[in-house]
This record gives sequence, C-alpha cells and structure tokens, in this order.
Amino acid sequence: MPYFLRRVRVAALLALAGAACPCNGVSQSWLPSSVYPPWATTPARTISLDYDSTKSDTENGARLAAAIRALVPGDGLEVGSGRWSIVSKIDVTLQGTEEKPIWIFGKNPADRPIITRPDARQNCFNVGEASQARYLVLKDLEITGGSYLLNMVHCDHMWVHRCYIHDGEGVGISTQRDCSYIYITNNTVKNPGPGTLGEAMYIGSSTASYITSWSVIAYNHVYDTLSATNGDGIELKQKCHHNWVIGNIVHDTNYPCILVYGTDGNGINVVERNICWNSQNEVLQVQGEAIVRNNICINGGTTTFSSSDHFAQTTDIQVTNNTFINTGDAALLGQWSGKPGMVFANNACYSKQGRALRFGQITTGVTVVGNVVYGQTSNIPVGSDLRFGNGLEDFFDVTWDASAKDVRPAVASPMDGRGVLRYATSRDANGSLRKLPLDIGAMESQDSFGSDIASITAAAGGTQTLTIDAGTSQAGRIYLVLGSTSGLTPGFDLAGYTVPLTVDAWFGFTLANANRAYLGKTLGFLDSNGRGVATVSLPPLSQSMVGTVFAHTVIVMDGVNFNYVTNAVTLAVL
Repeated sequence: MPYFLRRVRVAALLALAGAACPCNGVSQSWLPSSVYPPWATTPARTISLDYDSTKSDTENGARLAAAIRALVPGDGLEVGSGRWSIVSKIDVTLQGTEEKPIWIFGKNPADRPIITRPDARQNCFNVGEASQARYLVLKDLEITGGSYLLNMVHCDHMWVHRCYIHDGEGVGISTQRDCSYIYITNNTVKNPGPGTLGEAMYIGSSTASYITSWSVIAYNHVYDTLSATNGDGIELKQKCHHNWVIGNIVHDTNYPCILVYGTDGNGINVVERNICWNSQNEVLQVQGEAIVRNNICINGGTTTFSSSDHFAQTTDIQVTNNTFINTGDAALLGQWSGKPGMVFANNACYSKQGRALRFGQITTGVTVVGNVVYGQTSNIPVGSDLRFGNGLEDFFDVTWDASAKDVRPAVASPMDGRGVLRYATSRDANGSLRKLPLDIGAMESQDSFGSDIASITAAAGGTQTLTIDAGTSQAGRIYLVLGSTSGLTPGFDLAGYTVPLTVDAWFGFTLANANRAYLGKTLGFLDSNGRGVATVSLPPLSQSMVGTVFAHTVIVMDGVNFNYVTNAVTLAVL
C-alpha cells in the first residue's frame, strides 16, 4: 500500500477511535433467573400407580382419579404407562406448598401414561375449577381426547413440563380466571381441536376480565392447527402481564404462531428467541407493551410480523434483533405514529415480492435504527437508519418457504457487524452470547477471524497464528490487524461498525508497527477468497504480565472506505 494512503488511513483510525459507543441494551429486572420454578423440589413421598391389565381403560381411569384426589402436600404420584380413560369429570384442586409441592408424573418418560376420555362432553383434564390449585406439577404425561385438553382455572404456582398434549376438540392448554406463576415448559402441543377454535395455548380471557401474570411459556413445540377455525399457536390475551414467552418452536398454524395483546399499563411481556414459520396469517403479532427480541419468523400468509391496534391501542413496544422473512410483506407496523416507547431496531426484514418494512401511516416519533431491508418500504419515518440487503444470499441457509431456516448472517453481509449498540441484546436466538461488532437480526454470524491457540505462558512466550476469512465480497481488499490489552468494550465506532477494542498503548503499537517487530503480516491484501494469515509473536515476558489478555481484530478497507470489521480474537498470558 502506498505510504501516503497508509498515513491517511492511520490518521482516520486514530480520530475515530476517540468516540466510544455505549451498550445500554434492554433488560427487565423482573425476569426470573430460570424458566423453571424454584420451588419444584423432589417429592417427599412417592406413590406408584401402575396400569392394571386385568381392568379396562375406564376402570384404570377411575383408579387414577381416586389416587389424584388422595394426594397431600409433598406427595408425588408416579403413573405407569397405559391408557387411563376418565369418564367422569376430573377437577384437580390440590394445594401443595412452596416447601411441599404435589407431583403427578409419568413413571417412564419414554412411554408416557395416556390420560384421556371417550368423548368431548367434558374437558380432558381440569385443574382448579371448583377451588384454587397451587404448587402442583404435571410432568411427562400424555393428554388427549375430550374438549379442552388441559384447562387451568383458579391456579397459581403450577408447572406443566414435558407433556404431550394433542388431538382434542377444543384448546390445547388454557388458563381461565386469574392465574399467576404458571410455568409451561418443554411440552409438545399438536392438533388441539380440528373444526373448533383450536388454539394450542389460550392464555387469559377473550373479554380481558381475567388475566394470567408472572408466568413462563418456554421451549415448547407447538404445531398443526391448520384444521382449526382459529388455530393460534400461543395466544396471550389482553391485560395479561409480566409473562415470558421464550424459546418456543411454533409452526404450521392457521392464525398467528404467536399472538400477544397489550397489558393495559400493567407492565411488560417479553417475547424472545422463538422460532416460528408457516402461518396462514401473521407469523408473529404483538399489540403493545412488550419487548420483542431475537425471534425468527418466516413464511406468513399475510406478514411475518404485525403490530397494530387490535384489542386496544398499540403502545410501548421495543422490537429488536429479530429476523422477518416472507414472500409477501415482512413487517407491518400500523398505528405506531405518535405513540410512546416505540422502537424498531437491529431487525432484518426481507420480502421477496412485497414490502420489507411498512408503516400503515405517515409515522412520527418512532425510533427506527440499525435495520436491514430487502424489498419495498412504505411510510418510513424521516431520519430512519436503513441498510439495504441483497436477498437470501445474505443468510447462511434460508429459503422463502422456510424449508431451510439458518438465518445466521453471511460473513460481511449487510447484517454482519452493523447493529446499533444502544439496543443490543446479550444473547441471540440460539442463546449464544453476542459479540462485537453487533450483528443485525436474530442470530450471530459465524466468526470471520480465528486463531490456532488461545494462550501462552509468560516464561516461554509464543506465536499465535491468526486466520482471516472475510468472504469473497472482500477479496483483494486491504486488511489491518489491530490490538488491545485493555478489553473489548466499549469499543469505538468506525463507519457503522463497533470495533471491539479499547484504545491503549498496544492499540497504538499495532497501528504504527504493522508487519514489524512482533507483528507478522498484520497489514496486507486478502486473497481471491477474502482470506489472509497473520501472526503475533511474543518473547518471554515478565511475570508481571501474567493475566494479561491480548485482543486483536481486523479492519478491512479498499483504500477509500472502511468495508468490514471482524470479531475479536484473544491471547491470554498464563
């Protein structure tokens, strides 16, 4: 590289390094540390109930109902495999305590006991209808047949875990009246009610008279509601608040895979890290008072994400780091104008034939930053920060019909490293920690900068070989390896990237001494595949250097523009 060009680039880097970017993020202190209840201790007494092959299914069902009614706090009812058909109405009104919850669970998780009834005149399994039920665990059960499959009425501190709930003639899992601290985790809910309303989960009430609060819906597999008249996957009704909807897989639904109403000012719901696809309607619909982050939504009949006035007005929504992909419209934001707390940031919105990002009206007062769009846009607020994508080639492996769903950004794509730190989330849709530079969309890209070793000893020193793989879009461009010993954060802004280095003496050394002293090939040109190799060789060091961590990253430029910034690689001195 000509000396004058190198001098201009170095001066520009030093000037830009003075501007640090804060990473504020969006957190909610009320979120529990785990999706599982802290009170679910092992039963103090386990009662075993095996299927009696000399009796009929209905006789065994009567035995099961009687055994359930006899449980007291601290009991665990271990139910054997078999078909337990309960003819008379069952209503579980057991009341455990925080110290002594009551368990009803399958003896063999690989062959769950089947709890059923022969007709739809009653719900299959009712809890808390006649009186309050609390501190109750249902685990490793199969519930099928009847009208509603699992109907919770007056309930608090209840855990439904690893159950298979399917093929009824109503709703899969419902809450009615006021319910709180309900944990619905790791269940499979399938085909709950063909020809009926058929929601897989119906949480709250249609009139907003009763609410579910402080509850968790996590890591469930919900699918096949296409034959229902409604057929939402997970529906959280108006006024329900402080609910955490996280990590669910929802697909092939008639109505939205996930539908969340507002809270009427009673707090926030958090909808995050869900993977949803193939809805005949919207894939994800959220009305108000919610944080919506790190969700993957692909292939909706109308849109992949919709937010507009529904039961009440749209307000206080932060939609950050999601990926919305659709043949038609990707994201539709209606009635957002002039509402408080409206943020749409760091999202990837890709539409094959429709609008990537559409506001339903001329919009003001909305924060729109750090988004990548592919497709048309409508009514975008003045001053919005949009980048434009190239198509599905920007992702690792995605198709419009959701047959492939790997939405990791391709290296050096418009999403890779271009996110706005103010709205950063600590983890991506896969639960992996996010790194600087922050990626746009629900997933972190694969690393483009790696090394052969992660540590050396002070006594011996050593050489770390650094490999750059920035992709063919960066082929032939100039690269420069920079370093720091003072950490990766807060970093500094460089042409829309946050360089994950703290400016210090080692930063200045690597900037001024590329290809010299301890630095081998740290300045050069990437090859035709966008690859390069550099080395950092350190001699034996003083014992005072033990605990020091060297960090390096790569700046890619074309002589005029800064084109790309890689992740950081570290080298610890032991």
